[in-house]
Amino acid sequence: MAKIKVGVKSFYFARQTTEDTSSSAPVYETPQAVEGLRTVNVEVEQSQNVLYADDKAFASENGTPEIKISLELAQMPLDVQAKLLGSTYDTTNKVLVDKSTDSPPYVAVLFSGTMSDGSNLGVKIYKLKFGIPSDEYQTKEQDVEWQPQTIEGKVVVLQNNNEWRYRQVFESNESMTSFFASVLPS
Repeated sequence: MAKIKVGVKSFYFARQTTEDTSSSAPVYETPQAVEGLRTVNVEVEQSQNVLYADDKAFASENGTPEIKISLELAQMPLDVQAKLLGSTYDTTNKVLVDKSTDSPPYVAVLFSGTMSDGSNLGVKIYKLKFGIPSDEYQTKEQDVEWQPQTIEGKVVVLQNNNEWRYRQVFESNESMTSFFASVLPS
């Protein structure tokens, strides 16, 4: 049976605590689960340039890709927003304060794609920064219109090995437990 994507679940993120260098991998916090993942869109824009010579295509080269990610969540808790955007969160009073001087940290995101045969595709995106999401509200009418939240970020490659994404197939949900335990594969 074909393994066709039919769903997405299990969103985790981990902040980077030590930057990667050309000779060492980054260090991350333990991944934190966030409920309510609705969609993930990873968009890779890469130019393909053709050199023409002798009246024909002579050579082809791909440019450096620009990689964007968009996550839609049913609801993004304020403490998670603070961690993803570098904002200040007061846990006692449950207050999120955004400042013009906030600096989003590099984070890794992890999630699972559900496949048509019951297997899962675990995905880790190693290094990205999220931008401040739009904040829109709409009045409640007779028919409820859900208002999920979307956050977008830009992906960069790891300096030590040029990797940006890791994907692994799991035949059962049980085998995915260790996948979400850490960012970098052991």
